[in-house]
Formats: sequence, structure tokens, C-alpha cells
Amino acid sequence: MKSVLKTAVILVVFVNTVAWAEYPCTKSYFDKAKQCYLKSLDNENCGVRNSTIFLLVQFKQKHPGEHFDKFIEKLNQMSDEDCALQNRLHAYLAAVCLERPTLMDVVNPVNYEDSKVFFDDIYTLISGAQIASR
Repeated sequence: MKSVLKTAVILVVFVNTVAWAEYPCTKSYFDKAKQCYLKSLDNENCGVRNSTIFLLVQFKQKHPGEHFDKFIEKLNQMSDEDCALQNRLHAYLAAVCLERPTLMDVVNPVNYEDSKVFFDDIYTLISGAQIASR
């Protein structure tokens, strides 16, 4: 029961951080949102981690001037170590998006409701570019 409550609280925080992203915010809001995202990437619940990865990419798209070095490092770690294969793949693709935000000009994460469809499109875009360059 305690983990269900904890997960519910984290999801409420997610919703609020996305809502904060809609309006100009002070630095303290960004700092709080970033802390929540980092903690959620370490959550024991696989679905919470997966949702956080997608929300993080959306957050970056809405706030391109923010620095995401800690997140890139964490996502790279997750792509190597996460126990869920889908999370490892999504973490890798999200790190690529954060390192090369121009990818999100082509495939805008804000226009997606389903993270799997977004990451499938990013994978197609990346693999298509690699095939074309050979």
C-alpha cells in the first residue's frame, strides 16, 4: 500500500511539473522539477522510470536552454544497467535526443501522447540517417 501511495504522489508531481512547463517559471521551479525527475529515474517502479524518461524529453523540448548534463549521464547509466529492456532502449534514445535536440525538431515529443510511438519514431529517424550515410 505504501508503494502505491508513493507512486501516486510521484505521478502527481509529474503532472505538476509538466503543468509548470507550460508557463514561464522561476529558477526554483526548474530546480524542483529537475530534482523530481532525477529521483523518479531512480524509482523502483519500472513504469515510473519509463514515464519519467519520456517526460524528461518533453521537458527539454519545452525548455531548450536548460542544461541537462546530469540527466544525460543518468540516462546513459540507465541504458546500460536498467533491469527493463524497454527502459534501457528508451533511456538510450532519450539521451541521444538530449544530446542532439535538433532531432526533436523533426519528431517533436510534445505532439505525442504515447512514449512508445515517440521512441519508435526517434529510432526510425536515427537508424534511417545511419543507413543513408553508408
